[in-house]
Amino acid sequence: MQITIIGTGKMGSILASHLQSKASLILCNRNMEKGQKLAEKLGASYVINPKEAVEGSDIIILAVKPKDFEEVASKFSLQKGQILISVLSGISLDVLQKKFPSAEVFRMMPNTALSVGKGIIGFSGKESFKESLFSLFANLGLLLWIAETQMEAFAALAASSPAFVFLFFEAMLEGGIYLGFSLEESRKITLSVFEGCVALLEQAEPGPEKLAITSPG
Repeated sequence: MQITIIGTGKMGSILASHLQSKASLILCNRNMEKGQKLAEKLGASYVINPKEAVEGSDIIILAVKPKDFEEVASKFSLQKGQILISVLSGISLDVLQKKFPSAEVFRMMPNTALSVGKGIIGFSGKESFKESLFSLFANLGLLLWIAETQMEAFAALAASSPAFVFLFFEAMLEGGIYLGFSLEESRKITLSVFEGCVALLEQAEPGPEKLAITSPG
């Protein structure tokens, strides 16, 4: 199997690291230095031209910024039998299909916790491909097949939300330092609080967990 990843930013790099052992990998990035460096690290090939990068590939993963979609998509075409998986938010399956009418098109929305095998990915597209795509991205975390109408909501809840969690974590960390703990002590305490809360949530019935730790009035 040959897979091309167009766009090797943070998410493209995470996916490349996961897929390197599953397929022959071609990386495409307009930043030659960045693309070549990652390709050398992973034992992959680097091609700067998207048209050349997709030739002969079974799967093409489009992981550029949404604002660059039109520019990048205009530089290559796909043939019947090729699969396009878009990581771009806001670009619908209809738009992808019109741009690449011969390909099978899918959307996937991941979050960055994939890098530690604790991420979450939402997929949409023809459900007959579900088993093969889930197999390809196994061991990255929770995999869900969702209706495309839920994709933007999923992006907000699952893909963007880690930023808010990290912000809350940082606030607790800084609060601990303000209260007199060292950075290392505050980090250990905060991490322990988060781990404990996750453990409690995994065992609890759905509902407002704050009620279990606060006193009436």
